[in-house]
Amino acid sequence: MKRKIAISLFLAAAFIGGCGQNKTVSQKKPAVQKDSQESKKPKCAVGYNFELTTVNGKKIKLSDFKGKVVVLQFFGTFCPTCRREIPVLNKLYEEYGGKVVVIGMNTDYEGNPPPALKQFVKEEGIKYPVVVTDQKTWMNYPGYFTGSDIIPQTFFIDKNGDVCYYGVGFAPGDEARYKAAIDKLLHG
Repeated sequence: MKRKIAISLFLAAAFIGGCGQNKTVSQKKPAVQKDSQESKKPKCAVGYNFELTTVNGKKIKLSDFKGKVVVLQFFGTFCPTCRREIPVLNKLYEEYGGKVVVIGMNTDYEGNPPPALKQFVKEEGIKYPVVVTDQKTWMNYPGYFTGSDIIPQTFFIDKNGDVCYYGVGFAPGDEARYKAAIDKLLHG
């Protein structure tokens, strides 16, 4: 009985906040993010210029989007919180048109995106590019800025390629914060 209660509490906590993702060298158990957290760093830092392949086979680099605001979402297909963030990111991607680029950074796989990820993108109705992240990209975004292995993690990059805002987890009200961050990056 105690085991069923513990499992239920763990699943509820994962559903509410974020999903642990063991992407670090540490073998400690991943934590669950119960609510979202915003960045507190006052200055922007240079974003890592990754080069990754989309589920459609196109290679993309951060530098391809110079002059645009970029939103990176590190997510897992198994993560219910990540899935709840997808419609918000779709809406932002469409609302801001070509001024804002959203890129889904999948953490489930390594190497080239498998057909299963392409199928997930189709089933979830994801309208923005999705790539499989690599260890170097993970270490230069979540590893560097948050030091956390929790997903989702969302990064807001200015027109010059600098990371200015980021968040861990996803909760009600984050859409308004996302819009505020994007508007600041677009309009100074």
